[in-house]
Amino acid sequence: PTTAEKLRSLPWSLGANASNAVFAQLVFFGPAYILFLDQLDISRSEIGFLLSLIPFTGLVALFIAPRVARFGYKRTFVTFWGMRKMFAAFLLIVPFVRLNFGKEGAILLITLIMIGFSLCRSTAETGYYPWVREFVPDSVRGKYSATNSAISNLVSIVATAFATMVVGLSDDINRFLILFTIGIIAGVIGVIMYTRIPGGAAITDEESRVTLSIRDIRNTLQDKNVRLYLM
Repeated sequence: PTTAEKLRSLPWSLGANASNAVFAQLVFFGPAYILFLDQLDISRSEIGFLLSLIPFTGLVALFIAPRVARFGYKRTFVTFWGMRKMFAAFLLIVPFVRLNFGKEGAILLITLIMIGFSLCRSTAETGYYPWVREFVPDSVRGKYSATNSAISNLVSIVATAFATMVVGLSDDINRFLILFTIGIIAGVIGVIMYTRIPGGAAITDEESRVTLSIRDIRNTLQDKNVRLYLM
């Protein structure tokens, strides 16, 4: 894509990220999800285990990066970013499973949901980071990052405030299902917005295919700017 095409697509990216912030705060990454699990009488250690699956599955990036490049960064991201909304939708039937199959059945279902969601998220993000480097021009990268952070944080605050209000309305577990539904709808809207962003084509040239070696990692860590960023 040309620089002009990239610049025209940035509002779609900002809107998509804002929609994703709503999804994140109302579903898996906000306090409502923790309170939902607590109301299902799931213990703190079990909740901790379920939440640990999200960062742990990020390790798959080490093994799938070459395949993601060949499949296409944008195609990978949009496909798996959308699939994770499908896994999130299964949260809506958790109370039914809890009622008919007990706590153990609910925990098993939530565990499967979290595994599927986390793997989709990690796979999608493996494609997103190379893609975002392509569609955001270097000349505006700092401004874009600052604007994106400001918008996403503001939307997250509003979404959390809204979730607080809804959770405080009653003691019924359905209040969480309402939040999950709104969050999933916002997430789907975000996925549609991401499709409007150019770039991220599959890498077909043999010489351009992604490989990973210990030497590559070592060379990267020799960059003082990278070390400062990680710190």
